[in-house]
Amino acid sequence: MFNLKKNILLILIAGVTSLSVLGCDQKPETQNNSEKTQSVAMPAGLFLDTAPQGLKPIAEIKSDAKKGDSVVFQVVVGGNLNPIVTGRGAMAVIASDLQNKCTNGDDHCKTPWDYCCVPSEDKKINMASVQVTDDAGKVLAVDLESKIKPLDTLIIKGIVSHPGQSLVIRAQGIYIVN
Repeated sequence: MFNLKKNILLILIAGVTSLSVLGCDQKPETQNNSEKTQSVAMPAGLFLDTAPQGLKPIAEIKSDAKKGDSVVFQVVVGGNLNPIVTGRGAMAVIASDLQNKCTNGDDHCKTPWDYCCVPSEDKKINMASVQVTDDAGKVLAVDLESKIKPLDTLIIKGIVSHPGQSLVIRAQGIYIVN
């Protein structure tokens, strides 16, 4: 059972990572939506009225954190073309202090949230996946897109579920900065 969960997690991370290498104006292949997922209610208290304290950079969390550690970090929703997984409590985020040249006034990037103007190595170091899960760690079928948009700045409080370079955080609280 553990290996099955680990394999599913690795497939999710590989999907998020593969989307991050798409450049500006490139479109991923459309997904088959024939299998509809029934949406569930957003967990009570997930969206916070006040910002959590004790921010750490994603790069530091990736190098130091262990599974089960509590973390707080500030991020931007983005890093790939489709950072919010439709109908699922999962999103790609990138460190808020990473300069995004795609948002410069002179740049006419149609999808600045994919950070295509940032070198892929810089993106890789500064990216993470955030999941909204049940108590067992299963990603919930919640509509994050009703509350969060690409390029929104968030402060996430959560638990490390997969440490290291493919950092995955189980969100306990989300504060929307902008």
